[in-house]
Amino acid sequence: MTDAIPESTSADQPLVDVPLNLMKMALTLLDREDDSGSVSACLLQEAIDARSTK
Repeated sequence: MTDAIPESTSADQPLVDVPLNLMKMALTLLDREDDSGSVSACLLQEAIDARSTK
């Protein structure tokens, strides 16, 4: 007898999703600042891209 595999729920998602969402929110806030946040925003965008491809 085999058990049915339940559909994936949000609880099954890897923990990486939470930090990625937080990084995206931080990037949105940095984009609202003036030029002083541009370097941080660029570095944060690189981190988001790197994490998104995993």
